[in-house]
Amino acid sequence: MTMNELSIPFTIPNLEEIQTELLFAIDHDYKAMVGTHAFSYPSKYMTEHCPKFMSWLMPKVKIPIRVFRYYITPPHTSLVAHIDGVNPTSPFGINIPIIGTKNTYHCYYDTPKDNIYATSPNGYLGAWLVKDQTKLKLIGEEMEVMRPYVMNNSILHSVRNDSDEHRVMFTVRWPLHNTLYRKLEDVIDTSDLLLGK
Repeated sequence: MTMNELSIPFTIPNLEEIQTELLFAIDHDYKAMVGTHAFSYPSKYMTEHCPKFMSWLMPKVKIPIRVFRYYITPPHTSLVAHIDGVNPTSPFGINIPIIGTKNTYHCYYDTPKDNIYATSPNGYLGAWLVKDQTKLKLIGEEMEVMRPYVMNNSILHSVRNDSDEHRVMFTVRWPLHNTLYRKLEDVIDTSDLLLGK
């Protein structure tokens, strides 16, 4: 993945089994929480609770994974446009839809450089946020993430849930560095990911 690519679909064998495994691994009443939120689990927890997923993923990784994280977007809510990380930004992540992603939209935007500002770390990472939402210009089309994707996190993006269901997205992220690990091939063997298929 280059910095100009927005998203690349890829294939996970037995995806439905892995999605079910990832769903049942959640030890958190996400429906009781108000608003968008995220929670993470350590590698040991994932290995114990998601053996099929981890046996698919871990032989491919080249460096330790920074975080396994679930992102929750409740019905009829949205996550404002942002860039993950500040300096460095988070260049990409693997996103696997778990449930509730139909009628939800991942959008990429362009905006003048003077329309974004950096925030302090908030428990996850700092982020670049938008000053004036009216100056956002949609890049391409709104995207329903109905299958696994490698997503570019270093371009302004938002999530909107127009459905009556909670949107649950699972992500894998690698260590942040200004010059290292900025390409997908730096962190994972892509030879059998069937990128783009």
